[in-house]
Amino acid sequence: MSLGISNIAWHADETVSVYETISSLGVGYLEISPSLAFPDAEDALSPSEADVERWAEALTVHGLRACSMQSLLFGDAEARIFGSPPQQERFLSRIGAAIRLAGRLGIPHLTFGCPTSRSLTAEVSQAEAGGYAAETFRKLARLCSEHGCRLGLEPMAGDAGAVFLTKLSEVAHFVEMVDHPSVAMTLDTGAMLAADDLSSTLGVIETQAGRISHVQLSAPGLVGFPIEDPAVVSVIVALRANGYRGGYSVEMRAGHSNNIEVVQSALMAAKRMLSDEYPSHRSGPRAPRI
Repeated sequence: MSLGISNIAWHADETVSVYETISSLGVGYLEISPSLAFPDAEDALSPSEADVERWAEALTVHGLRACSMQSLLFGDAEARIFGSPPQQERFLSRIGAAIRLAGRLGIPHLTFGCPTSRSLTAEVSQAEAGGYAAETFRKLARLCSEHGCRLGLEPMAGDAGAVFLTKLSEVAHFVEMVDHPSVAMTLDTGAMLAADDLSSTLGVIETQAGRISHVQLSAPGLVGFPIEDPAVVSVIVALRANGYRGGYSVEMRAGHSNNIEVVQSALMAAKRMLSDEYPSHRSGPRAPRI
């Protein structure tokens, strides 16, 4: 089991202090948003060699490695799975660029959230969307194989009639449809909690844990961290029981202040929840989020 944290949890001027904090806790991994990792690049998915060297050196100094990439289409409203032909071409081009960057940086996993790109149109229903999108993701899967990485689709909380794949069970069905080892599932606990989807999520874990490539420990809306939330603990217990051996990352948005302290508290809580010594079950109301 490996534990990391997403770099969306702090501001750029806090990076060095956060890296020191992460290292001091024995946490060795980061999930990165390219736009935050390479803020000075003209195109964050195609950073210069100098940008990459500076970024890699900072990680090496603190004993950190990047385990996953997220926010692949941040700020891009024109890349769409179900849009016009130019929008579909842009989607393939930009996700392709993210895959190539992951290969370049040695990052083995990409979390595919990208909510804007998943909006359904009047011409494509939720029932039709899977067949429509499957070939697109097979193309991306082949590119992932060439660059040594894997694309993990996460459910996206929202109106099931307007957004493609809102529950992990839907993602599981789509991954089966794509049927390629380089396309898998990312389990996001924040999306699960927002959709009140614990029961079907546990069902997916019990039957398809081998197709889960990454787990994001988050709260709805990425606000704070779900400390010892019984539903999140149940997910961790089920993952362990069903042989999941992949990574976990803490995912939460940066606040206006105290991000370093919040990161430290969240990582300490995550380490407790993932520890072999942690009790298998907790009862009672959900604990407050930090």
